[in-house]
Amino acid sequence: MNIAITGAAGFIGSKLGDYFEKKGHSVYRIVRSPNNKEKCFTCNIEQGINLDANIDVIIHAASANPNSGACIEDYIIGNIDTTRKVLRYVLKQGIKKIIYFGAVSSYGKIKGELNGSSYHIEPEEYGLTKFLAQKLISNSGISNRILIMPGVIGRNCNTNWILNTTRKLYKNEFVSIYNSEGMFNNIVSVDDVCKFVVSLCERGFEGSQTYLLSAKDVIIVRDLIEKIKNKLGSLSKVEYDGKNDQGFYIDSKDAVAAGFLSKSIDELIDEICDEVIRREKGGEVI
Repeated sequence: MNIAITGAAGFIGSKLGDYFEKKGHSVYRIVRSPNNKEKCFTCNIEQGINLDANIDVIIHAASANPNSGACIEDYIIGNIDTTRKVLRYVLKQGIKKIIYFGAVSSYGKIKGELNGSSYHIEPEEYGLTKFLAQKLISNSGISNRILIMPGVIGRNCNTNWILNTTRKLYKNEFVSIYNSEGMFNNIVSVDDVCKFVVSLCERGFEGSQTYLLSAKDVIIVRDLIEKIKNKLGSLSKVEYDGKNDQGFYIDSKDAVAAGFLSKSIDELIDEICDEVIRREKGGEVI
């Protein structure tokens, strides 16, 4: 199978390419700058894609980075305009299938359970542009799978709430936790995401479907922090607000029914703690 991946130099995209190659598939990595990977195609997606290859599935992992201090114009270009260019390429090449990495933030103000019937309520700038990109793909007429991503962890993972909090606990710094009595499962391992995407492509899919991804189980935020603290032997003072009015958890049963298998919260805690310890001891973030 021939797979094209946009954002292939990024955290998820690079690991996804490795997973496909290990399964014997041909991978065309669409990146901004050349690297030493085989079949690496360098282009600025915002100007269009000119890759001439017989692609079976294109995976659109490129996105504006919400942690880079970007403005609304950056999000429009990086999420909406880029997605339009990808779809033009898909139609021009006659590609039949596309997978897109969406974002939980596209749902905006979430309370309680986030599921397949949840409304998108007043998302902020980044989430709004991700939502519009998702709509472009779901309404394109091309068979698609949209994966709504929570925090994704793994070696060299991008900055997110759980990584930052774990780092503070490791360094014995003061930590303030909001919505401490809320439920939490908004985290997945990049390895589990990659395995799911590979299986979707290998089994094939038709039509349009959105999958919400999450950890295998749910935990109270306070208990999550205490588990991480105990795992690290942290001496941090933690301030809990005792509230349960702003948090949410994810119902991922549709993704599970489609073959998504996630690690448990305890396994994910081990993974994020190991990554933080590695970095704090001088491990390189590539």
